[in-house]
Amino acid sequence: MILHGTADSNPLTPFAGAERLRDAAQAAGIPTVFYAIPGADHGAWTASVKGKNISELAWNFLQVYGNKGSLLTRLMRATAASPAHKKAP
Repeated sequence: MILHGTADSNPLTPFAGAERLRDAAQAAGIPTVFYAIPGADHGAWTASVKGKNISELAWNFLQVYGNKGSLLTRLMRATAASPAHKKAP
């Protein structure tokens, strides 16, 4: 599950980075739910989507997609292999 504010002003965590993470996860076959929070800046911990807060969204995701440890491992491998994370020659 990826939840990211579209107006994230933190230069280390731009919204485009969340989109790249989503794309890498999907390309690796990792179950992905992506929530773009319109107008939200960095740290939108009180955001809600369709009346559900972040904790509820995360719990629902884990209930549907199972073992969070294996998903995390697969996501880390997918992002490490992503062209965006490879060093320039």
